[in-house]
Amino acid sequence: MEFRSLSVILLLTTIICCGQSEDLPRATLTAEPASAVFSGESVTLKCEIEHINISWTYQWNKQDKWHGWTAVSQSEYYSENMSALTITEDAVLDGDQYRCRGEQSDRPTSSQYSNTVLLTVKALPRATLTVEPERPLSTGESVTLKCEINTHAGWTYQWHKQNKQSGWTAVPQSANCTVNRDTLTIREDAVINGDQYQCRGERRYRPTSSQYSESVTLTVKVFLRVSPSRTQHFITDSLSLSCEGQSDSAGWRVRRYTHSEKVSDCSSGWGSVTGSTCNINSLSTSHTGVYWCESESGESSNAVNITVHSVSNSGASFSVFSLLSSLMAVSPYLLVSIVLMVKCYRARAKSDQLNLMS
Repeated sequence: MEFRSLSVILLLTTIICCGQSEDLPRATLTAEPASAVFSGESVTLKCEIEHINISWTYQWNKQDKWHGWTAVSQSEYYSENMSALTITEDAVLDGDQYRCRGEQSDRPTSSQYSNTVLLTVKALPRATLTVEPERPLSTGESVTLKCEINTHAGWTYQWHKQNKQSGWTAVPQSANCTVNRDTLTIREDAVINGDQYQCRGERRYRPTSSQYSESVTLTVKVFLRVSPSRTQHFITDSLSLSCEGQSDSAGWRVRRYTHSEKVSDCSSGWGSVTGSTCNINSLSTSHTGVYWCESESGESSNAVNITVHSVSNSGASFSVFSLLSSLMAVSPYLLVSIVLMVKCYRARAKSDQLNLMS
């Protein structure tokens, strides 16, 4: 009998306690943005309790993948403003859970905990940067860069450049750079070997920006310039060989291959070096060979065959004969005139001979 009475008392106590718990007002927790959060965005949580006539203060709790529920208070990462808690972008982590409840000095002294809000963080869309032409550039070529983002719409694009002298800087519309929606055209005068470019998108709606694209590096080919600009030369002529095509061609040297010396540098004695230019003051037939530019890392430019001729009498006669032949080939009227003059001369000589015989 006593056991039954004790059981009834315990049952009544449990019902009373449960009834009191259910009677406590429940907090409701909402998040802005309500959908998935993009990297770099902050989140604002709002805690609301139906009993609007009560002046509540709010308690915030967080649970992550490594810890149970812990209290969250005002800090550099969390900003409390009455019923709102703002989480800065650095503290917004995928998988974190939040809840809240109200507290006050009068009865009821607290509310029930709210529903749980789970943060889902998505990576920002990444911009893709392409370059046209894709191959290494020749001197005097312009370049067109194109920035694309496959998700969402309404993007405008930012362009950034980095060179050997400075860090990343914005690239605005200018005489050397033309911006046209998703493309940036760099004029030939502004195409510099080694310059790097990247882009990203911006728009009015979430996500308001994209990740930066991978950077592209402009490569301008070095070429060997020969002055005078010909491949056939004569002894005692002078010759200048320059490695050109980049704003800074330091580290490039002029090399050659000949039958006698095989491969050698200008600095080995057959020329004088000034920067990336090799000067030969007086050519000889031993300078006949293949010439090119080569970098310290082993990159090579175009190769040029240079032949040096010695001048002789037979060569001079042949040159004069070739010159006359060329003139007559170019001017057939000159050839006809010469033939007519020869015929007239022969006819006149024959007439004079007949007069003498008579």
